[in-house]
Amino acid sequence: MPDKTLAETVNQIISYWGLGSLGGLAVYLNQVRKWTKFSFIMLWINIFLAWWIWWMAWEMLPANDFKNSLVSISGFLAYPLLDLLEKEWIKLFINRILWKG
Repeated sequence: MPDKTLAETVNQIISYWGLGSLGGLAVYLNQVRKWTKFSFIMLWINIFLAWWIWWMAWEMLPANDFKNSLVSISGFLAYPLLDLLEKEWIKLFINRILWKG
């Protein structure tokens, strides 16, 4: 079987980027529906972060049967993962740098 052509690779990247962005959009709109006020800036930040998580997953995962599925849902998982990391980094910052007791 021949390797993928450049057009096929670009098409796959664009389709996965769209899925990752759609996942980030879905998470943000779900939060707006529940408890936050809608903001275009936060929407674009969330879509960008979803795309960034998608790109990291795309680059780090080896080519196997599960890569397509994991990359597709990575955008949806971007906000909860970054929210958890943000809370932990804030705790670390406060405990290690601000509070030297």
